[in-house]
Amino acid sequence: MLSTSTATDVRTTNQEVTSIGPSEALARISELRKDQRVVVDFDETFFMRNSSQEFIRMVRPYVFGAIVYKVIELLRPWAWFAKGESRMLTRDWFHVWAVTIFFPWTWLVWRKHAPKMAEIWTNQPLAEVLRKRDPYTNVLCSQGFGPIIRPVLKHMGVNFGRVDACRMFRGYSDRRLNKVNRVRGMIGELDLQDCAVVTDSEEDRELLDYVEVPLLLKWPASPVLSVSSHYMPFYYMYKVKHKGFAPILRDILFVDLLLLFLAFSWISPLPLVHAVGMSFFFISFLLIYEIGYMENDEVAFELETDPVLGNNFEEKRDYISYVEPWFWATCFAFFGAGIFKAVDRLSELGIKAFSVISSMPTVREVFSEAFFTNSQYLLVGIWLVVLVSQRIVFRLYNYADKMTRTWINPFLQSYKSIIFMLISPINLIGAIALFSQVVSRSFGYFLYRWGRKTWPGSEVYLVRFILFPVILILISHATQSELSEVFTFQALVIALWISSRAIKPLFMVFRNIKHVSKDEWKKLEE
Repeated sequence: MLSTSTATDVRTTNQEVTSIGPSEALARISELRKDQRVVVDFDETFFMRNSSQEFIRMVRPYVFGAIVYKVIELLRPWAWFAKGESRMLTRDWFHVWAVTIFFPWTWLVWRKHAPKMAEIWTNQPLAEVLRKRDPYTNVLCSQGFGPIIRPVLKHMGVNFGRVDACRMFRGYSDRRLNKVNRVRGMIGELDLQDCAVVTDSEEDRELLDYVEVPLLLKWPASPVLSVSSHYMPFYYMYKVKHKGFAPILRDILFVDLLLLFLAFSWISPLPLVHAVGMSFFFISFLLIYEIGYMENDEVAFELETDPVLGNNFEEKRDYISYVEPWFWATCFAFFGAGIFKAVDRLSELGIKAFSVISSMPTVREVFSEAFFTNSQYLLVGIWLVVLVSQRIVFRLYNYADKMTRTWINPFLQSYKSIIFMLISPINLIGAIALFSQVVSRSFGYFLYRWGRKTWPGSEVYLVRFILFPVILILISHATQSELSEVFTFQALVIALWISSRAIKPLFMVFRNIKHVSKDEWKKLEE
């Protein structure tokens, strides 16, 4: 493993540069005299990551942390106080302080994960060599920050006689300080000239040129393992499950969400406002549904012999979180519930879609009163119960065998549509549309698990195209409803939308029609 990287012996600037492997470099350390000091860098040398960057990445909520990070990158405050190369030396200091000010609990999270980070990212070959030496001769000198380094260092299993790291309050000046002077201040001039230095950084070249045994190493890449989640809403769905925005737009926004608009928001006195509230609830639903996607891939990766995983699953595992989505889902549900209650109140006052602008003072008053009310809290509570039940069903689905999943899938499909009836009224036409959607999606999944591989992939659109008008006609006849009550403008728009999605599949069906004598159908393999 270690032979894949190289080390450079740079005794002086006039000396010929000699490349050696890390194994030989470790042997050089082992051959040092017992009283000869070894000065070791921390970041990406003894600890196989940049400790400051890992601390910054551990901020929670990660979304807000990413926003603060981007703002600081745009402002570039380090450029205000320094010039030239010293600007970038203080960059992490500003980011660490931003985390400390805006997300102070990150320090507790960092200490919690310190043992795990030490276990995963300690440079074990180097640690083994240092453990055999007198701790007095081991010296750690780092450009990292002491409060970040020390919680990890105490779990790495190596004792150091001296440890020098940048201070938080004086990190700006410490990071610009010459490293030769820092080491000299710890061990003295004579020991400095006689010592060995182990580092990965070209910025330490002046120190390397000064000492007896300079070792500039680029260690092998450390394992890419998740210590903590870097969760961002819908990132996993975008990058792993659906592999881009186009499938999300095509299969979720233009199908699931649009159908909710047609079924629920259409009949609202304020359809556009209701659609906004429904969007908040739908986003809340997707945030928890995404947990099921994450869990599905993890279960397949850990338990299945031949797993079918999402794109770049192993690279994106640190974006998986089972806790943070609940925070975001609750926030979106809170706003959705407030809008729904405002719509109900405006409806009671007789304010319709075309009179919203003229009644704007009343609308503003109603919206201000709709939030932070008992009725809003009750609706949010009902919705959270729905989300919990959805999470339970998806978990049962993920841990069930393939045959059993076929029968659980219709319940998951119902959560995408029918379950919204618990928070918003619906009419018969909307209910038929949602039922058609659930049956067609379930039929498609059944074919995916048990059908022919040569079956067309657009069966969902065809089944929905057949079911909606058939059920609509049957129910209208059974209930002896007036034609005007069933065949409404809403029904027409839903039918046109369903038909538009079925045009291409219908064309394929008609194109593939053949005489029975030319039938190429083969029986399913048992």
